[in-house]
Amino acid sequence: MKIRTKIFLILIVIVVALSTGTIAIMNSQTQTNQTQERSKVEDPDDTATPIVDFYDSNANQKMEADRLSKNARYDNSGFVLTDPHPNAGEVIRHEEDSNGSDMPIEKSSIIIEGQVKDSKAFLSNDKSGIYSEFTISVSKVLKNSYDNSVKPNETVIAERFGGRVRYPSGKIIRYKVSGKGSPSLNSKYLFFLAGTQEDNYKILTAYELKDNKVFALDGSRTFPRKNSKLIYDKHNGKEYKNFINEVDQAIENKGGK
Repeated sequence: MKIRTKIFLILIVIVVALSTGTIAIMNSQTQTNQTQERSKVEDPDDTATPIVDFYDSNANQKMEADRLSKNARYDNSGFVLTDPHPNAGEVIRHEEDSNGSDMPIEKSSIIIEGQVKDSKAFLSNDKSGIYSEFTISVSKVLKNSYDNSVKPNETVIAERFGGRVRYPSGKIIRYKVSGKGSPSLNSKYLFFLAGTQEDNYKILTAYELKDNKVFALDGSRTFPRKNSKLIYDKHNGKEYKNFINEVDQAIENKGGK
């Protein structure tokens, strides 16, 4: 009886060990599959960022004078790689936020609500810099101290340093400024824009309007691995009407529209 009992106990131990090993293998496979699935999910900021091809040396000759003038502002940037490393995926420029405010009222030439209808990326003339342009259909004007022709149902073009470059090999690299995102096509935002000399506007910051709430374009959303919050994040999830009231009040406090 004792021998049979020992054999029975040994069998139980073997069965438990095999079961544990099987569970461990299954967990490992599940974690691997989850990691693979996560790797397939694209960063929403990257998918919103327009792409430009790395043009040949004669491309600039085909461009119009106004485009060459706009491109020239980004010459000598030293940002875009001519011959990127095969493993390179993105290039990030870390710089101090010159806005210094989650609501840059005074620096904004216009503050508008609008929907992004188109987006394009452009290289500088010397191909060392990159910027993106976003065509915005205006639905509401909160501040207009730069161009009185900006009215609802009009369109404006706003730009932001950065974009994606497609190289002859087919490789695409994202060039961005830390903490700065790209507006998505067909999404609606409240834009804080500064005027430029080339009849464009520069995006200082923006807030997406979604499900009657607002979400910052800039801030920690561009750094999904970080837990720390940036100045723009304090408005995330606010009711749209309450946020607009805050902006209107801030505009009034800064000297009107």
